[in-house]
Amino acid sequence: MSKRISKMLFSTEEVKLQSIDILKADSKRMQKGINDLAKLRSQMKKVYLNAIDGANTNRGDFGQAAKKLGINPNDIKEYKDFFSLQEKLDNAYYNANK
Repeated sequence: MSKRISKMLFSTEEVKLQSIDILKADSKRMQKGINDLAKLRSQMKKVYLNAIDGANTNRGDFGQAAKKLGINPNDIKEYKDFFSLQEKLDNAYYNANK
């Protein structure tokens, strides 16, 4: 085998090995991304649950107490604001986790 052919074969093998190394690095980076996203989802779930924890119950209790006093809960700004805030919170959480 001539030196030129030998050099070409060696170069071809070197390119193949470099390509494999690139694929390995890409795979490692993507696996890290998967792991990082899983951690972020877990953190998002904790934040979401902490933010919403008890809020529906509190809103319901407030609404019932207001009605017993003859007050329309929808006349209370904070009661009405609850619904838009809950929608924003739900959208932020669920849209990020589609």
